[in-house]
Amino acid sequence: MQKDLEVFKKALQHWRKNCVVFDETKTNYMKALIIIAVIVFAGCNTNQESNKSIQAFIPGTYVRQYEGEYSKGGRDTLIINEVSGSANVYSIARHVSYQRVIEKKVQLREYKTENWSGIYNEKDKILHEQTHGAIISFNPKKKTLMVGSDEYQKIK
Repeated sequence: MQKDLEVFKKALQHWRKNCVVFDETKTNYMKALIIIAVIVFAGCNTNQESNKSIQAFIPGTYVRQYEGEYSKGGRDTLIINEVSGSANVYSIARHVSYQRVIEKKVQLREYKTENWSGIYNEKDKILHEQTHGAIISFNPKKKTLMVGSDEYQKIK
């Protein structure tokens, strides 16, 4: 039995050395490893590029128009600027104007201004507004930002 096992081992070693099919399998295995490594590297690089493109997109002016049962001609504007010398920190000025509707009568236009600050989270690709805890996400392709379910268009 021991002799048979040794003969089998020698035959297997001979087959591995001389068999073309085994060489093709090794080649295909190496190709697969190279492809996987390239995909992983490209994925990491794309994430960095995506963060850079989002951060370059963030500064600007964003506008949202709205109307409802109790207000008319609402306009909400966010002006976002990067705080100089601070990585990932942004100042946000919010300007809101609207006209209340009380007993079906449109009232005089009202104005509100708020100043916020936000910190950009590179991992999640969102801006965390610090005053109210709002989460702001960006879509450079559509030129929009989202604050909750409210969508703003970038105009500058």
